[in-house]
Amino acid sequence: MLCDSLDMAIRVIEIDDHYIVDYAFGCERTKEIIESGQIITPPRKNNALGAITLRRNAIKVSSMDELDEVVWKIWESKRFSNPHYKNTREPPPTCIAFSSFASISELFTRCITRNLKERTFAGPNPIADFSTLQKLTGKENKSKKYIRIDNYLKIFWKFKGTLKSIPPALSDVEPKTYFAFDMEAWGFFHFERPFSIGAGLFQGERLLEKKRFSCHPDLALTDKVTDRQRNWVKKNVLKHHPDIASHRNHEKMIEGFKRYFDECKRTHPQMQILVDRGFPLEVNFCQMVGIHEPIIDVRALVQTLKVHPEIVRDEKEYPIHDPLADALWAYYEYRDVMRQLSKK
Repeated sequence: MLCDSLDMAIRVIEIDDHYIVDYAFGCERTKEIIESGQIITPPRKNNALGAITLRRNAIKVSSMDELDEVVWKIWESKRFSNPHYKNTREPPPTCIAFSSFASISELFTRCITRNLKERTFAGPNPIADFSTLQKLTGKENKSKKYIRIDNYLKIFWKFKGTLKSIPPALSDVEPKTYFAFDMEAWGFFHFERPFSIGAGLFQGERLLEKKRFSCHPDLALTDKVTDRQRNWVKKNVLKHHPDIASHRNHEKMIEGFKRYFDECKRTHPQMQILVDRGFPLEVNFCQMVGIHEPIIDVRALVQTLKVHPEIVRDEKEYPIHDPLADALWAYYEYRDVMRQLSKK
């Protein structure tokens, strides 16, 4: 069977020292579950599982290292398993998180960093957070019942079919505050040492404030940065870097950004965070600095809901890989997507 596109549903459950990873691959067009399964680490306590249902064919592993490798092999088996992908270079399966977005990000970050040389560009990107998508569109299901991952994927497909309209408050008839940000580092997984961050604070259609945080790029270099990463950043990113940095090193720059974020949060406690392709850089950075609010990933919204922005980016005014321009443009694309959804 040739499927136009695959979706991957994934959920991580942690109970004490016990981990369960549920996954399912399916084709939305045919509504068929192609593969599903479960990977578990054995619990030390007999009653640790509670109401969680274990599958008879669950893959049992003895360590987190082994769990990560099994997850990666399963992901790799489906990345280009369909001839459609090989021939047209279409994107890999859309990855939908059905548990904490942070837990899924942490899982794939571990998988990829075990072999950065071969896996950096092979992970899921973006990762869609189903809970955030539901809240964003006013279709939230607050049931706490344990649901099999196969059925979760079917719920996701049904959810997409219900998006005939967006409640007025969610379509920005009532202005909300958004904090959009983007960052640059010497590689996707060097989130602990960025050298440039751009942020924009929006309310409705108004840009309330924009900020740029920077340090000298060389101060964020480590011996983990490969020649390939170094050359790519020099060619594509450094031409947008300010001549005079705002901070003397990346630690002070991160402190300045976090202080600004906290100020915005105090002033606008209901503000929502926006990124574009936030995994792995921005999502992991948020976890590192203690930002645990839900994150709206614009690219995940576009890819999962198949609603593409109609606005065209002027790269002279908003150059790509300039983190401030990327942050502002992420919000403009988000508003355009929400406008289209509100008219469905």
